[in-house]
Amino acid sequence: PPGFYIQAFANGLDTVLANYHDMVVDLEKKFLKKPTTSLMFIFHEINKFRPLFEFLLRLINGIQTQKKFGCQILQVLQDNSMHGSDEIMEAVLVIQRSVYVVFIQQLCQWLIYGKFVDTYNEFFIVHGEEGEDKRPLYLTQASINTFNSSDPSVNTDLWHYEINFDM
Repeated sequence: PPGFYIQAFANGLDTVLANYHDMVVDLEKKFLKKPTTSLMFIFHEINKFRPLFEFLLRLINGIQTQKKFGCQILQVLQDNSMHGSDEIMEAVLVIQRSVYVVFIQQLCQWLIYGKFVDTYNEFFIVHGEEGEDKRPLYLTQASINTFNSSDPSVNTDLWHYEINFDM
């Protein structure tokens, strides 16, 4: 499904694969200058990226088969962040940074403004039904003070948000 997180994931993949694209362009230039360049040389150069491609393919297939989207992609990336290869670990970090940008933007919108636009229902905070009056399950002094506040916007809006545990 479309979404900001999957787009950020794709952007991260593009960044990770930039070195591969550059290497292919360089190989094309070398071949055009010297058409007798051996296929073994080209294979050897391209084969350096094989472990990265295999890992990225498993990562993408895992996201597709498990039908992960939104904030769930962050968990998949976290689960795959520890790896024996420095190159693969760096690739995961690049993709994570790209996806975290979307997460941080949504989190800041919710924390700073108290509202956000979640077009694709990807965030772990969701706005509940308007008619429901959600009260905290565990009352603390802060939640009691907030609930008893004279500010009507606090009383009407605050308790309509809940955590989507699937995310």
